[in-house]
Amino acid sequence: MIILKNTKIIVPLIFLSSLIFSNISFANNDNMKKILSLDDIKIYKKIFEIQKLPIKSKKSKEWKKVDDLIKGLNNRILLGNVYAERFLHPTGWRSSYTDLKKWLDNYNDHPDATRITRIALKRKPNNFKSPKKPTPGFLNGYGTFKENVLKPKFPIDNHKYKSFSYSTSIKFRRAINKRKTSYAENLLNSKKTKKYLTKNELSQLRSELSHALFIFEEDYKSIRQARLSVSLSDKPNPLALWAGGLASWRIKDIKLSKYFFNKLSEIQGPEGIIAGGAYWSSRISFLLGNAKEANYFLKKAATNERTFYGSLAMASLGYKYKPNFDLPSYDNKFINKILKHKGGIRALALIEVNEFHKAAREFRKIIPKFDIKDYPQLLSFTSKNNMPGLTFRLAAILRNDHNKILLGGLYPVPTWNIDTSNLKDKALLYAIARQESGFNPRAKSSSKAMGVLQIIPSTAAFIMKNREYRLRRSKNYLLYNPLHNISIGSKYIKFLFSLPIVNNDLMWVLASYNAGPGNFEKWTKYRNYKYKDTLLMLESLPARETRNYIKLVLTNLWVYKARFNQDNTVLLSLASGKSIDSKLFFKNTGS
Repeated sequence: MIILKNTKIIVPLIFLSSLIFSNISFANNDNMKKILSLDDIKIYKKIFEIQKLPIKSKKSKEWKKVDDLIKGLNNRILLGNVYAERFLHPTGWRSSYTDLKKWLDNYNDHPDATRITRIALKRKPNNFKSPKKPTPGFLNGYGTFKENVLKPKFPIDNHKYKSFSYSTSIKFRRAINKRKTSYAENLLNSKKTKKYLTKNELSQLRSELSHALFIFEEDYKSIRQARLSVSLSDKPNPLALWAGGLASWRIKDIKLSKYFFNKLSEIQGPEGIIAGGAYWSSRISFLLGNAKEANYFLKKAATNERTFYGSLAMASLGYKYKPNFDLPSYDNKFINKILKHKGGIRALALIEVNEFHKAAREFRKIIPKFDIKDYPQLLSFTSKNNMPGLTFRLAAILRNDHNKILLGGLYPVPTWNIDTSNLKDKALLYAIARQESGFNPRAKSSSKAMGVLQIIPSTAAFIMKNREYRLRRSKNYLLYNPLHNISIGSKYIKFLFSLPIVNNDLMWVLASYNAGPGNFEKWTKYRNYKYKDTLLMLESLPARETRNYIKLVLTNLWVYKARFNQDNTVLLSLASGKSIDSKLFFKNTGS
């Protein structure tokens, strides 16, 4: 054993597999092997509970409690995790280089080894030996898919003016972001641009200008750019047809809108916008009194079932959406694969002490050692053992890279004991969590939003009427606890429903949740948002991120409602032109 200097931490020098495996026993019925005794489970739970507190310094009494608890451990398999959490504590511990080096010499296969190495190298004295390098490999990311297929990177085509194509696209898009549409149009009209960009590239940029002009409420200009874009290419650009259809609808040129949307529904392209074209075509057909044609386009949109407009079409048609959420089973042979790796043993032990996020990180570290054919069993295992973020990530890899759809993994259901005393169901919370964080309990954004529902500390302080949530060394660490985060998030959602500007409508609750109620109020003040047409209002929101966010969360909600076998009237309300009010989600709304 090695005793670290100036601490009471004891680090095992060598992992003896015989000692580790001697403590493993089979669990009944669930294919799990027990790593820890009941006494060790209690001790580790207490240790991790203490170390999550906002400890102020190295001299705090909490560390003495942890050291005393460590002495009572029989199986020390998780000591590396205990010390990593201590060494990385944001306020309560500062480690010497010697401590960090000794930890790395024993735990360089640990998921926190890379981070601890960075700290160690900053503190390394010149004449000291370097620590062991971390073992390579770690599966980063969560299941969200952010590639913008409607605005591809330039150059689109293979030609000798790639550099000019790229720089022109950058200038153009910057101009659009700054609302300099005249500059953007002049750039496209220049002889040099017309000479060096391909027709496909010119068509793409014209389509983006068309959509921007629609958002800026310059509908006639938008239609002109849409027509120019369509005329430039043998394959009409989907975004041009989309923008042209929306702009024509808003100026009540139904015939022209029908042309754009019908054409959009017939071409190949991203399924979300193609479904949108078919759905809006059905609206136009219904408006013109052609029920048969409206039904045809609804069925066409419904073929893209996990898109916003596909879901709306299915709701409009009265389809009962009952997809298969089953996941493959795993067996002892698969568990034995996990046990071949020290990180796998630690992961199973961490599951036993309910440290699911730490367990997921151990799996992310050893996943490169698994074959892709193991992924279905692996995501089934992580799903059953409360690691929804990793489940989502693995399912997304299978979907994006291998065209294998496992809906039970793409729409995971965490086993969180959520307080439902004020909730009618959990579907909305899961729909938001899937989009906000990919179910990552430790997610933190550049705007300081934290946890599964991405709650900003100042928002938590306001909702909980406790300013301590603003303080780093006080209550804001609780936002990393999924149950606490969701409790605050559900109260915030209910608060948003009560705002006059939101008008008790889930659509605008989501807009406010994503962009902030202040921004949403600004949009409704300076622009004509008195549309009776809710879908047109949605498509007219100035923030692309917010438009997409609303659609994705509502689609998630549609799928989760199906997963919970609930009466799925949410999107039917929207398809019927009604608001989605709070009574569908909360008890005792008072409205």
